[in-house]
Amino acid sequence: MLLIKNLTICIENKEIIKDLCLEIKSGEIHALMGPEGSGKSALAYTLLGHPKCKIIDGAMYLNDNDITDIGMSKRAKLGIFFPFQCPQKVPGLQVLTFLKEVYSTFTGKQIIVADFKILLESKMRILKMNIAFASRNLNGDFTSSEKKHLEMLQLLLINPNLAILDEIDSGLDIDNLKIMNNVLNLCKKQNPNFMVILVTHNQKILDFIIPDFMHVFNEGNIIKPDLNNLLKNNSNKLQA
Repeated sequence: MLLIKNLTICIENKEIIKDLCLEIKSGEIHALMGPEGSGKSALAYTLLGHPKCKIIDGAMYLNDNDITDIGMSKRAKLGIFFPFQCPQKVPGLQVLTFLKEVYSTFTGKQIIVADFKILLESKMRILKMNIAFASRNLNGDFTSSEKKHLEMLQLLLINPNLAILDEIDSGLDIDNLKIMNNVLNLCKKQNPNFMVILVTHNQKILDFIIPDFMHVFNEGNIIKPDLNNLLKNNSNKLQA
């Protein structure tokens, strides 16, 4: 479970999140929507532990672990996964080598290359990825879709407790949105503690990934939205 209690955050001396309370239970997907600057991404980066996000008040707990003041690496080891929107190119580093290190770091399991290749290829088939992708340089001339596939591949490999997906649907077509939904469902089956925070500006993704709760941010906190305008025919639950 993720528990956020009375959280207030400042970025560059400006209050962005104001006295926010939020609870996400194991197995739940929560979508965050709202205008630019409303606090969605600020919350995501605060959960990650980004140094620009200064916690003024409140606390955050992940499965009874107080994560309010711990570093980014410790949060990662507790199972927080946050993919990059614009990942850096790393010439000379193969995708296979990178993913093997990610897998070992997150899971604590050491695995020989041959066995990891078998594991990796099984996950790539789920995503309908070409096996040759694993031999390419990390993020080298990747398309937007390929970058998103790499993030979903990491999700399948490390099976985190909390996935924070900020604009993960950007650049994806309908078929790939369906694949993403399949990935999230697989993660939920593999890990009963798996939770998702889905930050998006695009309502289309909610046609494929139906959240258990949807929250609309405005001026640093959750507001009650107009269901007719925001959810249309989706049978989403709303927690204000």
